Amino acid sequence: MKIGSKPYNQEILGKPLISWQVILSIIIFNLAIVIGGYLMYTNQKKKLTNRVHNDLNAVAILKVNNVVQWREERLFNARIFFDNANFNRQLASFILSGSVPDKENMKTWINIALRDKNIDFVSVYDARDNAIMALPQLADLTPSSVREQISKVKEGDSIKFIDFFKVNEKAYLGLLIPIYDKLKPEALTGKIFIRIDPYAFLFPFVEKWPTESETAETLLAREWRDSVQFLNRLQFGSKNPLEVRVSMRDTNIAAVKGLKGFSGICDAIDYRKEPILAAVHLVENSPWVLVSKEDKSEIYADLKSRLLLIIILIVATIFIMTSLVLWFFRQQGLNYYRSLYQRQKEKDWLYDIMEHNLNEIYIFDAGTLKFTFVNYGARNNLGYSLEELIELTPVDIKPLVTNESFNYLVEPLRTGETKVLNFTTLHRRKDGTDNPAEVFLELLDSDRGKVFLAMINDTTERVKMENILNEKHDELISKNRELETLNEELQVTVEELQQTGEELETTNEELSVNIQQISMLNKEVIAAKEIAENANRLKSTFLANMSHEIRTPLNGIMGFSELVVELAQNDELQRMAQIIMNSSNRLLNTVNSILDISLIESGNLVAHLKESHISELIAESVRLYSVFAEKKGIEIIRVFHSDLPAIIDEELTNKIINNLLNNALKFTHEGSINIELSTETDKNERWVVVTVADTGIGISEENMEYLFEEFRQFNEGLSKKYSGSGLGLNISKRYAEIMNGRLTAKSNLGKGSIFTLWLPAAE
Repeated sequence: MKIGSKPYNQEILGKPLISWQVILSIIIFNLAIVIGGYLMYTNQKKKLTNRVHNDLNAVAILKVNNVVQWREERLFNARIFFDNANFNRQLASFILSGSVPDKENMKTWINIALRDKNIDFVSVYDARDNAIMALPQLADLTPSSVREQISKVKEGDSIKFIDFFKVNEKAYLGLLIPIYDKLKPEALTGKIFIRIDPYAFLFPFVEKWPTESETAETLLAREWRDSVQFLNRLQFGSKNPLEVRVSMRDTNIAAVKGLKGFSGICDAIDYRKEPILAAVHLVENSPWVLVSKEDKSEIYADLKSRLLLIIILIVATIFIMTSLVLWFFRQQGLNYYRSLYQRQKEKDWLYDIMEHNLNEIYIFDAGTLKFTFVNYGARNNLGYSLEELIELTPVDIKPLVTNESFNYLVEPLRTGETKVLNFTTLHRRKDGTDNPAEVFLELLDSDRGKVFLAMINDTTERVKMENILNEKHDELISKNRELETLNEELQVTVEELQQTGEELETTNEELSVNIQQISMLNKEVIAAKEIAENANRLKSTFLANMSHEIRTPLNGIMGFSELVVELAQNDELQRMAQIIMNSSNRLLNTVNSILDISLIESGNLVAHLKESHISELIAESVRLYSVFAEKKGIEIIRVFHSDLPAIIDEELTNKIINNLLNNALKFTHEGSINIELSTETDKNERWVVVTVADTGIGISEENMEYLFEEFRQFNEGLSKKYSGSGLGLNISKRYAEIMNGRLTAKSNLGKGSIFTLWLPAAE
């Protein structure tokens, strides 16, 4: 760079890049969104699955119980034949005689069974398996598979429930009832076959679903040889019972799970190989298993729609977030180039200031000492061109300095012993003339290493001024001599003043006598003060004793006056008794206040400090005074900013809060009372602060100075409006100080008052 030319900005003008920390933050943020969406989806899926599980299980248990009950009812109804001696005799008579009356009687018995809507056919056989009657058709509708079971009935058998069988492509159930002679239990009289129609109740009940669903259904199944046979009509595929079968080897099918002993909720597939949620339960006392199921595709259809919406929202959020980050860094890049341009302008501006400054400015390398910048003022004063100064050093323009002496001079700057060197020197111009100069030299760090910055003031004019000052100094010496003459004259005046001093000494002796008299008076005042303090202590003791003596009869007066108020039937007598009771209460409060203050002054009051929560004391006091506030139409508002425990005496604190609330209610006629609990830090100490603010009559500025004095009320006199002894605030202030706290007040006349109780907070 040429000396005096504008410096070229050698900063690397690299575009700000997105740091890996920012990229990692974006990735983490996007992952958090994705994970959050996934967790929300899985949570919703879990809740939905649990709800469907509960619904399916409830339906399955309800239907299993009803199916078991239905089977038990059928067996119970069959006992009208099995345990009935009259029917046994009627059947035996009909088998022996075959008469028309016996036949009609048998029809009557059978019609009793046919009243059950679940039964559609009854056939009667003798002991040799000959059909002797069938209703409602005369023809025997019993299939061969059932006839085989009828022929196997022997002595001692009970009622038998015949599982599903088909007649003309229709499914039925049956009951096989052996009939015994009650006189000869080992003898078999006959047999009755009852055919049960499952379409009447069982199939409709099993197939009915309590809510709207396209895929939900209930299945009854049993093991049939090496497969599972579905007993009822199916919603999908074949509508006929007993036609659909699946292999027992396919353990993912819900019915197979149930027939292999599983009971409860499971994820499985159904007869269509569709994924389902199912509730599987065995039907008690039967070979059946009941399955309540619903397709997963239907269960999660709405959830999948919401998942799609969540995915769209996540993608949109990621896109917006990424776009905002890219936009932010684009703006940051623009700001970077604006800032870079502004800095370059500032450098150019500073360069212009340095270049055209009237003072001489030199910058030279700390190692080679060659000039790197010399401003116009320096070049103009020295008379060198830019090209000539490039090869010069400060030593070349200082006739009295060598390289060794200059390095020795700047050594304190190199070691850091000093920051700035100030010295005077001579600069030799190109034409050989010298000019005095004052130099301020600093060692600075730059982007090119350490450099020296020299600010030079030409002191030629200053030297001229010093010469002028020397001339003036000679004139001052002459004037000084004249002053010495005046001093001799002053000596005469001093002698006169000495005579005046002797007179002052006489006056001083008189003042000493007066001081001794004042000292004696001070001793008398101290003695009088001690007498007054003793009298004050005697007063406190007297007041304490008298307060106890007064309080005892007052309690009696208050008790009997309250009794008179309750029992008096005369209004005038009741009014006078009420006045007595109110006056006694007022007098008792005054006596209590006197007793409290005498206890404080006698030094017998000891605070029992412990860690406590003031909020509970405030709540108790607010409950106490809320009734009085409601009567006056005033609202007491509590505001708790914190509940930090304080080190207090609970009884004394309660008295202070009660007194502040009582005063606020007494002097407030409309508006509200705010009691606020907070914490403050004052003088590096933590305080629990209770503030009671009212909208009452307030206190004038001239009366605030006497607010906490004893027996002071600002409505004093015989006509004062508010009752009280003037001791409450004084006692409250002393209680606060005993607990290492303080009580302060602020007030505006006519606008209300604010009392603040400061108590030390627990650590």
